[in-house]
Amino acid sequence: MDGDELVSAALRLNPDVIIVDITMPVLNGIEAVQKLVLSGSTSKFIFLTIHSSQEFIKACVDAGARGFVSKSKMKADLIPAIYAVLADRSYISSSH
Repeated sequence: MDGDELVSAALRLNPDVIIVDITMPVLNGIEAVQKLVLSGSTSKFIFLTIHSSQEFIKACVDAGARGFVSKSKMKADLIPAIYAVLADRSYISSSH
């Protein structure tokens, strides 16, 4: 799925939570989330990505993400991140 397809599907389906990667073709994940937020989406966003620098975390949060999970921590952190954002809390994977 590319970023444009994500935006289209999210606007059509209006899911509670969207798990998105930063690296996506056509429209990257950060741009897709920004577009969804500007479109009035009520979905909550969690980034699941290999990128773990503070700049990427800040960019994701600034775009509207409530969660950020490193793929290296996915097994331990993804489910707690989903529960956290559904409870209107933020969740960011601890560093390596």
